[in-house]
Amino acid sequence: MYRASEELRLRHGFQLRAYTARQCRRRLASVSLLDVDDTYDFRYDIGHPFALNYEMAYGVFVLRRYLPS
Repeated sequence: MYRASEELRLRHGFQLRAYTARQCRRRLASVSLLDVDDTYDFRYDIGHPFALNYEMAYGVFVLRRYLPS
């Protein structure tokens, strides 16, 4: 970030865990109270959800929670 009179450096790190499509499916399937409603790519176009696949660099999952009976 630059200003006319100074330079300001911002730094932040995130620890992320990367999963393959197969690992995502397994991880989500292991939680019986959750179901994947939709998956989106970086565009987050609500009208165009994606199927989870190996071509996605990352995904955003919309999950549905089921309450126990």
